[in-house]
Amino acid sequence: MPPRDRGHDPLIPSVPWNPRDIVWALFAVVFVLFLAAGALQIARRAGGKGPLEGDVAGVPLEAAAVIFQGVVLLCATAAFSLAKYGAPLQSLGLVLPKRPGAYRYALLVWLGALGVTVLYGLVVRAADIEGLQPPDTAAELLGQPGGITAALLLAAVWAPFNEEMFFRAFALPGLARRHGPTLGVVLSSAIFAAFHVHPGALVPTFVLGVALALAYVRSGSVLPSIFIHALHNTVVILLARYAADVNV
Repeated sequence: MPPRDRGHDPLIPSVPWNPRDIVWALFAVVFVLFLAAGALQIARRAGGKGPLEGDVAGVPLEAAAVIFQGVVLLCATAAFSLAKYGAPLQSLGLVLPKRPGAYRYALLVWLGALGVTVLYGLVVRAADIEGLQPPDTAAELLGQPGGITAALLLAAVWAPFNEEMFFRAFALPGLARRHGPTLGVVLSSAIFAAFHVHPGALVPTFVLGVALALAYVRSGSVLPSIFIHALHNTVVILLARYAADVNV
């Protein structure tokens, strides 16, 4: 007997997968990434290199990690939705928004999330809590060969697409099916934040995740979420580039 929907929002696609599938998908993603990291470290030690040095098949290590992680997320999404249940591609929210003003609403919730994130950063800096300082991922990407072009392609095109497909298009409706839209938004955002691992990224990523999830719930489409995720990462990359130029 299928689980009963609780407070299901009609704009969230009615999907066949459930929280158990999401847990297994997460386990598969973490397991594959862990194996890949271990194999890479062993290979680098055998070659006399440090674990964070050099490249992978000619691709800078940081860029290769972002690319590989995205592939794993997309494969897990497809395996536990399209392949397992034979669900149509539209069930993953790859449709036009079902409400007018979806992109305007997405921009508004993103601006709200940005304001909360900035306030959080100011509080953390004022309190001088070093462990909660957000990681400067944008600066790390800008430091890779290819500079700002490569950073924008990875952070503002590739990462928003694969992360939104997994955390919003796949995880959110599966959680909402069992727990309702509100808890689905909270749980999918918490998983999104935890996936970024660094303690300093937890709160900002959770807040951003809530905004991305609200954009999805409001529109019934993953496209507005991808849009504001890409916009957010673009702004972060450009600010990091500007800061680097000022400090030169």
